[in-house]
Order: sequence, then structure tokens, then C-alpha cells
Amino acid sequence: MKDVSKLTKAQRAEIANGIRFNHVPVNSKYGFSQLQQVRNLDLPDGSVLLGWPDIHGEVVNEMAIQIGERLARDLKPVANILFGDVSDQPNISRWPQPINAKSYDLNREETKVGKLITRIHVISGAAITLVIDGNHNRYQAYLNDKAAPLATLDNRDGSRVFNTKERMKISRDLPITILAGSLNRGGFDGGVLINKKHLATHGNRSTRQPGGASRVMSDNLNKSVHIGHTHKAANGARETTGMGVITWSENGFLAMLSSHIMAYQGNLDKNWQTNLTVFTIAHGGVVAMQLVPIMPMVTPDGRETYGLIWNGKTYLATDY
Repeated sequence: MKDVSKLTKAQRAEIANGIRFNHVPVNSKYGFSQLQQVRNLDLPDGSVLLGWPDIHGEVVNEMAIQIGERLARDLKPVANILFGDVSDQPNISRWPQPINAKSYDLNREETKVGKLITRIHVISGAAITLVIDGNHNRYQAYLNDKAAPLATLDNRDGSRVFNTKERMKISRDLPITILAGSLNRGGFDGGVLINKKHLATHGNRSTRQPGGASRVMSDNLNKSVHIGHTHKAANGARETTGMGVITWSENGFLAMLSSHIMAYQGNLDKNWQTNLTVFTIAHGGVVAMQLVPIMPMVTPDGRETYGLIWNGKTYLATDY
């Protein structure tokens, strides 16, 4: 199996450009930083992708992120996939009525999230980081609906003034791409299609049964589906006629339950799970995925902390 962690700079740029430009002409010297709909990502055998579920900006679980970064250093993924809801944006994303958000500062949260995404990208050494829009950060769709003249304003280079990447103050030089959705699906149906068979997207429904929402989407689309949105961690598979084995997964979340912003969790159920997901391209382009839960652990000297286990190695939030 090819060791893709040793890809040359040119090879990594080719992977990044393949997803960013998707074989369409570049309309600006900076290329695209925000794309609509689902983009194809074809990767060679041995490639590893690291999936990061819902972060929710202001209430991010920094301990979980640090554990993920330690894993990322060892994995050296070709790509990071952020499954959506990277920010919370409570004043525009809750329905049917927004919560009391007088103290909420969109610019502060977007700047914080931009720094976090940049940090994840740099630490992982990935060729590209893909950030999928979620129902909590569908700002562009909201703007299109409420202030269309503003939504279509262009900078001199042809990029959108209110581009998500611009708002987050993410450097244009970094291969970090926002995958936005379309208005007719609420603005959060963008995603990435891995090796033409596995759809990674945010998701737009939830069920009490872990894995139920992704199973429904998988059945409807007749393809493998991996989503965020539900904050649960579960996966499954079924054998089909003609399509081979189809898999589905829900990939947890990386926010803090202790925050009042996450209080609606109690109205749904109590089986949310802090989690990361590793996708590996096996022989023949087959996509294998594994949920990697972040769990309570104890250090060798008896201190309580959190961590995960991958390939026999323990990654803790606490140094010792």
C-alpha cells in the first residue's frame, strides 16, 4: 500500500486543486474558496482522511480538539473533513424562533472558528481541509434569502464579499475550502463524495435511534452516507444487489454539553458522543471508516482525563 503521508508538495497540491476546482475554470487568481453542492474527491489507496464532527464555535470542546490534533499529527491525513456546524450562530440558525442572543457576536465567533480550522489544518499537514456547511452556520443561504443584494457583492478579484472563508479570516493561500449547500435544502446540503461512492455531508434530519438518520439517507440515496448533525456516534452496513456493501455513519460532536447553548440536547435524548472518524482508502479504492470515540480515562499517575485509542496507542488530553 502506498505511503501517502510521503506525498510530494506537487502531489498534495494536485489533490487540493482537484477538489477546489473540480475541473472547472478558475475565475480568480485565488481560485475558489467557497463552492456549491457536492464535490468529488478521488484518492489513491492508502490515503487517510480525518473526520471532525460538529464543533459549534463558541462552545467548542477544546480538550477534544487537542486530542484530535495529537491523533492528526500521527495520522498525517491527506484531507480533513469537518462535517458542519463549525460555528453555532444562534441568532440565525435556530428554528422556528431564535434564542435570546443579544450578547452574541457573529464576528467574534467566526474569527475564533477560523483560527481553529487553520490550526487543525496546519497541525495535521493535510493537503486540503474541507469545511461542510451545517444548519447552524448556513450564513450564505440566510444572506441570500434575507439580503440578496449583499449576498451577490463581489470583491475586485471576483470573490464574494460575504464569503464564509473571508468572514472567518482564513488565509486565501491555505487550501481550506467551504462546501456550501443550496437554498432549497436549507443551505446545508453541500458535501464531498469520496471515491465516487461515499457521501460526507452534514445531514438534515435526526432520530432517537443512533444511526437512524444516516440509514434513512443511505436508503434514500442508495449510497454510503456519513453525516454530522445528530451528535450521535453510530454506524452500520448492508449488502445490496449491484451496489455492493453500503455503509452509513453518524459521527458525534466536539462541543461542550455543559454550555446553555447545548441545553436543547435534553429535549432530544442523552446519547450524544464526543467522537472523531478515520477514513482509510483500502486496496482497490474501497473506503473503510472507523469511529474513534473520545472517552473518560485515567493517566498512569491516577489523574482523570479524556482520550482515545487508535492502533493500540492512547492519545490523552493531559500530558504526563
